Amino acid sequence: MLPAQRLAACLLAAALVALAARGGAEADRFRREYPVQALAITDTSAEIGIEYNYFGETIRRSGGGRTRYSNNYLQEYYQARIRGYAYHPRFLTYSAQVKLGLSQQWLKRESPGDSTSSQDNDELVGYDLRVDLFKEHPVSGTVFARRDERILMGLFVDRYLVRTESQGATVRWRNGVAPMDLSFTRSRIDEYGADSSSTTLSDTLEYNLHHSIGKRSQTDVQYRYQSFDRDFQANTFNGDVERESELNTHTLQATNRLNLDVAGRANLRSTVRYHRQRNNQDLMTYYWQERLQLEHTENLRSYILASFLRNDYSDHRQTDTYRGEIGVDHQLFDSLKSHLDVHGRRTVTQATEEDRYGVTGRLNYRKNTALGVLSAGYSRTFDRVTRTGGDAHDDILDEAITIFIAVPAFLSRSDVVDSSIVVTDPTNTIIYNEGFDYELTHQGRRTGLRVVPGGLIADGDLVLVDYRVEIDGDIAYIADDQDVYVRHDFDRYLRGLSLYAQQHDLRARSVDAFDDNFGLVEYTDRMAGLRQEWRDFAFVSEYQDYEDDLGGFTQWRNRIEGNHRINSRIRWGWHAGINQTRYDSEREIGDDDESEYRFAGAHINGTFTRHGYWKVEARTMQETGRTERTTNGIIARVGFDWRRVTVEGGARFEEYDVFDSQRDRVQVFVRMKRTLGRRPEGYLR
Repeated sequence: MLPAQRLAACLLAAALVALAARGGAEADRFRREYPVQALAITDTSAEIGIEYNYFGETIRRSGGGRTRYSNNYLQEYYQARIRGYAYHPRFLTYSAQVKLGLSQQWLKRESPGDSTSSQDNDELVGYDLRVDLFKEHPVSGTVFARRDERILMGLFVDRYLVRTESQGATVRWRNGVAPMDLSFTRSRIDEYGADSSSTTLSDTLEYNLHHSIGKRSQTDVQYRYQSFDRDFQANTFNGDVERESELNTHTLQATNRLNLDVAGRANLRSTVRYHRQRNNQDLMTYYWQERLQLEHTENLRSYILASFLRNDYSDHRQTDTYRGEIGVDHQLFDSLKSHLDVHGRRTVTQATEEDRYGVTGRLNYRKNTALGVLSAGYSRTFDRVTRTGGDAHDDILDEAITIFIAVPAFLSRSDVVDSSIVVTDPTNTIIYNEGFDYELTHQGRRTGLRVVPGGLIADGDLVLVDYRVEIDGDIAYIADDQDVYVRHDFDRYLRGLSLYAQQHDLRARSVDAFDDNFGLVEYTDRMAGLRQEWRDFAFVSEYQDYEDDLGGFTQWRNRIEGNHRINSRIRWGWHAGINQTRYDSEREIGDDDESEYRFAGAHINGTFTRHGYWKVEARTMQETGRTERTTNGIIARVGFDWRRVTVEGGARFEEYDVFDSQRDRVQVFVRMKRTLGRRPEGYLR
């Protein structure tokens, strides 16, 4: 080594030791555990494994004909892991996981008059790489790259293989004035299912900045860019679906909180946001809001709010919304909470102008009684609505609803244009498909959504919905919206029993419309129920009566469930229920129909010896009436760890029967792996 190189190495080593030194015992501990080295390895491990996955599906139609599809997938791999640092952990740490192997795939499809098969042998490459620079320095960074392949197995989910590839980097600056970070991620996700497949490409850039001036002012700035491209193909009972989704978004938001006093009891929060998206419908949004929050006493608070929202659409439409609100919140002891506000909103489009102003009052009461806890609430809103102009439509963006298999979740507005409905996940990136992931139901002039079993939406998932509604111009009325509920939870004598009831009414009063068919839905939604818990059992029964000006329905929902512990190793649970719905579709002519939804399920899981586990789950669902559908499924898993050997396996069987078609799915999964390698002595924490 040349003298100049030796001198540079010595200076670098000295600088790193100085950087690591914290003085006293801490510095000595760091020197012993992390000596300065050009490349230090702190942890290593490896494993070899083999995985096998079989997926088969048989489709039968009442008109004759049967189609069979099978996919056999086998992979053998070697995986190595390593962690360590360069010179010192405060300078650079790294971790790497590399997976190398071979994969074999056999595909076969048989249909009347046609039979095809193919075989594919390919190399298997996976990795998870990460490097952290200057972790404890004000300026730090992270670089990562991942490539992974996962086999999925779950009931009523149309995915069994997911391949993910992503790369990215993050830079952080933790200065005392304005700490910030910048990150970029690029990813590709390939998903394969029995009746669907998709390829998703995504680029994401995020920037965050925070600035504080003592305790008086805090400012946050966020910028996010995302480019999303997804190709989706599916085979449904109603035919083939092909959809390409493209989404490009730019979002810039700045939020500032200004404390007007030292204690922060009076503060002003300002928010400014710019959002631009390009997809099936281009949109540009400008938003500004000011909110003054005042805490007069410990139990009395008030606020003043003002906001402006502008939406610019690709078809040269523009919507401006001005909003103002003044409110007060009060709490009396621990029992009574009250709220009162006066609000107003003005919406201006190219075709219409709407003024909505009114008052809202709300009471919430909670009291400990001799038998338990009583809670009740009442709220009422009076809004004077005046709309001028011709007939037009209004766009609703990102309405959040929770959708289920058996019970339709209705959108908040009536007269929805079905073709305008777009359903996405809560992150607004994955666009779901009608007929495969969800289905539409109609009741009078209201539109509801339900989960389709076997799609990509699980029962009880939260989704976002964009849609368009038809609105009538030249109308004035008073919207009367009231909600009342009462609930009692018993903790003495009838311990575990809860009784509750709720009623929601929406009425249009003093209507002055150009046309009698003025496009407003008036409805009453009543619900009463009980829940009884006893030891390991629970029973729920609810009755709902919904009625609007064009139709309604009554529904009786019952569910019983239990969770039991047989011994220290085995637990099992079960549930069963029935939902009965009677629809009054056309009240004028009395055209009624009924639907019934029965469901049941059970699961049992346990352990054996000290290293083994097993689990079995079965579910069945049957719908009759408006939809004729039967869904059955069972899944079993077992796994065992012995020293360095892990063996896992599982199987599932599903049956779908919809109208004149039947699908049977079978999946078998087996994995065996053995851990290799050793951990080096020293340098281990």
